[in-house]
Amino acid sequence: MDLLIVDRSELFSQRLIELLMEQVPLVSCKAVTGCDDVGKVTGERHPDVVLLELSLFPQRTIGILQQIREAGVPILVMVTFIVADAYTLEQCREAGAHYLIDKYADFEKIAEILKDEGNRQSKTGI
Repeated sequence: MDLLIVDRSELFSQRLIELLMEQVPLVSCKAVTGCDDVGKVTGERHPDVVLLELSLFPQRTIGILQQIREAGVPILVMVTFIVADAYTLEQCREAGAHYLIDKYADFEKIAEILKDEGNRQSKTGI
């Protein structure tokens, strides 16, 4: 499974990668601090899973979600956040987020979701 982490905190990304490498069979895992070029995410060699931080620019994140959905590529998208209002989270769902992950309360769920996705991929041959 290929994973792309888009998060402004390099420390968070590195810590998450370390945790995931111990728990989830990943083929590759890349972390970037910004995603100005959505083509890198939705291109021919797209990741299986994207962790996309809601960050300080929710409208930009929602725009990226919409572009991923419109590109029609099969990418599982998890939006991570520290603080977000219900309206913004609903916009993320409507734009194509599969999971909304609170970085503090739901951190451990990321590995569980990735394990489930890996099992699903192995069963379906994706």
